Amino acid sequence: MRAALVVRFTNPVPGRERAAIAYGREVDEFVRKNAARGLSEPKWYWSSSGENMIIVEGEYDKLLELSSTPEAMKLENKGMILMQDFRDELVAVGRDEAAGLYEQALTELGIK
Repeated sequence: MRAALVVRFTNPVPGRERAAIAYGREVDEFVRKNAARGLSEPKWYWSSSGENMIIVEGEYDKLLELSSTPEAMKLENKGMILMQDFRDELVAVGRDEAAGLYEQALTELGIK
């Protein structure tokens, strides 16, 4: 199943701006190094509302495997320390895939 790792954040914690810039480069390097696993290059989105995103796409199991490595977990911790409103999630890509699994659950539960 196709999926995306979506990392959201707003501004750096005051006083940590330079460390946040270095952190962005570190995240980029980590993802690009692992792109050979069939993952996309990281896509950075800068929002006028202040909520920014980094999105990496790939197969769900590959993204889950990557995000479970000690190096990825360390990067996640750095993000929480350096960036305000930091959060990340692994999401399924595609309406049909998500809706199909939801319908299967409804059927198994006997809900009409």
